[in-house]
Amino acid sequence: MDGTIEEAEYYENPILTKGGEERVIAWENTVVKQDGQIVGHLSSV
Repeated sequence: MDGTIEEAEYYENPILTKGGEERVIAWENTVVKQDGQIVGHLSSV
């Protein structure tokens, strides 16, 4: 926790459905900045 930020753009996470089937969920992520400051985070699944 040194204050640095690693911008992760893409993740894949395996999940199990109620029926026991494995699926992969893909995430697209970005950090939202304004005037060089982080003001939010945007994720899309």
